[in-house]
Amino acid sequence: MTSHAEFAGHETLMLTAFRNRDTYLNTCGAWLFARRCLTFMCVPSVESTGASFRRARRIRWPEADYPDSAPTWATYR
Repeated sequence: MTSHAEFAGHETLMLTAFRNRDTYLNTCGAWLFARRCLTFMCVPSVESTGASFRRARRIRWPEADYPDSAPTWATYR
């Protein structure tokens, strides 16, 4: 699943795009999270969102996992 979130820190509004890969476990008929793995695409400030995707190195915090970790990304770049 892909998602986005907004958060404020140090008087700056930030956006983040991320993907979570969840593993579920059925225990006594109830589905529970067994594991959640978050991978981040980018976390730019609101003011720099448009420009950040045009740069070779996107504004990132933390370091972006996706799409950099995708096998096809290196061939695309």
